[in-house]
Amino acid sequence: MSKTKLPEQRLEDRVRRDAKKLGLKVVKSCVRDPRLATFGSYWVVDAETNAVVAGHSEVGLTLLQVAEEVWERQWLAKFQEILDRPLEERWGRFIPTSDGRLVDLAEATIEDMKLTVTYEMAKEQRAKAFG
Repeated sequence: MSKTKLPEQRLEDRVRRDAKKLGLKVVKSCVRDPRLATFGSYWVVDAETNAVVAGHSEVGLTLLQVAEEVWERQWLAKFQEILDRPLEERWGRFIPTSDGRLVDLAEATIEDMKLTVTYEMAKEQRAKAFG
């Protein structure tokens, strides 16, 4: 019997790992009756206080909604980390964007900076995947 995980299980594992890096936990409903509203639902909670930070208490979220929530928070944390650095340390004079352009920092728009963060995150993901 094969030990390979289904795509949904792999997604759940990845979202849980990413949430843990942000100080969050992904909690899955323990309801086993598919007729109940919380069956298969998830919540994102603060790891220290167990306060729900995403997901309505009565219904919860789907796994894809949880993934979107965690990855949005991850993106915002990365963006804030970059914004906290002095301009020269961030990218130098030109910043690379995910669409392949180099933009002069003095002329960069917020959209250019979002593309830059996306580019940096993709670069990190490639480095993790391929060593």
